[in-house]
Amino acid sequence: MEKSFQVRDVEKETGIHSELIREYSRALELNGYVIARTPQGTRKYTKDDMELLKELYVEKINTPGDIKEIAAFVIQRHNTAKKHLPASPENISGVIIEQNQKFEEFMNRMHLLAEQNEEVIKINQHLITRHQKQEEKIEELMYDVEKRGIKRDEQLMKLIRELQESKRQVAASKNKTWFSGIKSLFTKE
Repeated sequence: MEKSFQVRDVEKETGIHSELIREYSRALELNGYVIARTPQGTRKYTKDDMELLKELYVEKINTPGDIKEIAAFVIQRHNTAKKHLPASPENISGVIIEQNQKFEEFMNRMHLLAEQNEEVIKINQHLITRHQKQEEKIEELMYDVEKRGIKRDEQLMKLIRELQESKRQVAASKNKTWFSGIKSLFTKE
């Protein structure tokens, strides 16, 4: 079991006044940090608690602001740092096994992602080919429509010319009388 210390021991060890230790302890506890207590309710500090109090003391000196906010920041930083400490020799094999399992899981996910990526590439290639064929078909249809439009325009122009010619002939025939029409057959003008 880890050795515990009272407030006066922490004060001697850290150089932080006992009133500040109590104030900082309250701020830590308000932010969810647990400091062990005796059955009588007195706080029992561990080495880890003392390290955290030292960090909080230094941070409070360097950072103006509310002690509760500073305590929350120090707790977060302290917990993050603890997660990255090297493993003890007795736990090293467990850590290696866990890391190997995580690595295998990562590699399996990478393999799965690579397969999915290949499928997406195949689908994209298929869609691109299909799109190109549709573009070609649209171009052919547009060409046919344009060709038909030109042919239709030519037919319409021919019909208009024929109608105009017919109108001229009708107008010319109205100007001629019956007698002049017969006369023109026998005489040269």
